[in-house]
Amino acid sequence: FQVFIPYTTVKTVEKKWHSFLKDYHAKVKSSKDEITGQNFMLKKMDTLQVYSRISENKEGVTLNAAFANGGTFVAPGTLQTEYDMLTRLLKEFAMPIAKDGLDKQTEDAADLLKEKSKDYDKLVKRNEHLHDANEKMKSEISDNEREMKDNEGKLESLKTVVEQQKNAVEA
Repeated sequence: FQVFIPYTTVKTVEKKWHSFLKDYHAKVKSSKDEITGQNFMLKKMDTLQVYSRISENKEGVTLNAAFANGGTFVAPGTLQTEYDMLTRLLKEFAMPIAKDGLDKQTEDAADLLKEKSKDYDKLVKRNEHLHDANEKMKSEISDNEREMKDNEGKLESLKTVVEQQKNAVEA
């Protein structure tokens, strides 16, 4: 059996797979790349051996599992009843994990949208502030230029008065 579970991680699937196998009374053992289950009880008095591997890619996780009943592997055409039951069980196993992963991904995307919206609003407010500051500075510049022109006229008249006073002091 090969089950692809999108929007999740190997760690999550391994944890759920261990739990799933234990729910069916299997004695679970893990090695580096493989998870095995002994005495997986699918039906009363009928135990299976489970051999599985979990691998991850960027879209999700793939669970590969083989179920054997006394040396005969469960497959379509051989042990058809068990095959149908396991197909249904594996689908029921994978769906909630994929849904949780998708919910988490949706939640993360919503959080990112919220964060980006805040950044956008801050930038809009900052631009408004800068625009207002520029308008205020333009007004100050024109006021300063007007005052400088007035002062130039006053400087000319004061220059004449200063010259007269200087002459008076010298005289």
